[in-house]
Amino acid sequence: MTILANTIKETGNPFTKDSNDLLALDSREMAYPAVVYTVHQIEKLGKELCDAYAKEWLVSQTKPISDPIKKKTLTPVWPTSSPRKEKVTATSDFSKK
Repeated sequence: MTILANTIKETGNPFTKDSNDLLALDSREMAYPAVVYTVHQIEKLGKELCDAYAKEWLVSQTKPISDPIKKKTLTPVWPTSSPRKEKVTATSDFSKK
């Protein structure tokens, strides 16, 4: 926990920044844009499924609660080149994007 606190003190709190970057706090390496895109798509799909569940099963009660939620398959977009070596420093500005 101390290492995480020190990292946040050095680089700034990434949870309060408005950024589309996906950052590993321990290594300060930024994820590939393709990985960030995939994570955002998964988040969007999850919200859509949650909203549909609430509407169909709970609000309008058009489906019985015992009906299973259909599994969605997602084809992730993974990088094919070598890892990015860009690291975030204490002077990085997360709000620029």
